[in-house]
Amino acid sequence: MARFLIRKILCGGLLSLSLAASLTFAAAKTISPEQARDIAWWALQSNKPQVTLRIADALTKRNPEDFEAVLLRAESLRALGKNKQAVIAAKSAWKLADTQPKRFDAAHLIAKTHFANGSKSYSQFWLRRAA
Repeated sequence: MARFLIRKILCGGLLSLSLAASLTFAAAKTISPEQARDIAWWALQSNKPQVTLRIADALTKRNPEDFEAVLLRAESLRALGKNKQAVIAAKSAWKLADTQPKRFDAAHLIAKTHFANGSKSYSQFWLRRAA
């Protein structure tokens, strides 16, 4: 009888301990916007544009004027084959660009997206703007 009681207590204790450990590991983690951008770029390079899009949407919801988040959103949309939406997002990035390298990145992305759509004249226009 005592063995049975000890076994029951030990099993209950182990169950409680494992439940507490799993809840600790399952707790939500918070990351900085810089870390989120790094993860989004890594996901895009790893051919996971859906992940990039979700992160970019969260970053743009947090700050609609975040150039890199808007550019990430446009890149992920282009990778997903949603070229019309990608052009709109890339043009938004172009409007937010405040330095020459940012303007180049946005214009280059717009040009690539227009080229993928078969609009070679628009692509050429944006390539010239990038230069």
